[in-house]
Amino acid sequence: MQTPETIGEGIILYGEIYGAGIQKNYTYGLEDIKFTGFDLKINGEYLETRRAEFLIEAECELGLSHVEVLYEGLWNQEIQDSFVFNNFIEGTKVPHEGIVIKHISGDRKKVAKVINPDYLIYGEKNDVGDSH
Repeated sequence: MQTPETIGEGIILYGEIYGAGIQKNYTYGLEDIKFTGFDLKINGEYLETRRAEFLIEAECELGLSHVEVLYEGLWNQEIQDSFVFNNFIEGTKVPHEGIVIKHISGDRKKVAKVINPDYLIYGEKNDVGDSH
């Protein structure tokens, strides 16, 4: 019989539900909702980015998706800006919210969210509300 001592801290999947009806006046161009995972913690330890992505997509029988890794390498302002500015939800003129920058090791002390200023303007004009 499994006990808390033999199971450990277990598995925690972090993700986001998004789409129609989740965020006021911001649907990501969807008519329904979706879930995408972005972090995985096993026995109290965050997995490094690629390992978490593999487990969520390949080994999870639920068929969940993982947030796309846009870039892997040393931080660079020009590269960051290329993913933040002038980026819109496909087929719309609605700006993406922004990006999350994190260390490949999964170290949660090395995570930042960069909000797209166009999203903030869009949010004010369209009463999106605060979701981050």
